[in-house]
Amino acid sequence: MPVISSCRWPSSFICLPHEYGTMHLQLSRPSSRFATESWDFVDLKLDESWTVDASVTWETPDRRLVLGLTILNLFDSAYQVLAKLPGQGRTVAASVKARF
Repeated sequence: MPVISSCRWPSSFICLPHEYGTMHLQLSRPSSRFATESWDFVDLKLDESWTVDASVTWETPDRRLVLGLTILNLFDSAYQVLAKLPGQGRTVAASVKARF
């Protein structure tokens, strides 16, 4: 049976035992308020939003190769970073790490 303690447990992540690779799921909720400085010091309210990020890594049994896939904003949610500045859409990144 796999040992769960070999898994790295950052807060707010879900993780599988290292023997099977790792899987992370992160929920992000940016602040719903943004204060901007202008001559009137206007306080703008942004719409509330959530994004879901996911990543998966797999390591070969000899530990020489690690493959990874990360998806940010998994459901392609529309959100604002600043007033009138939309957040980034779905972003996919792949990685390969080799040990010699």
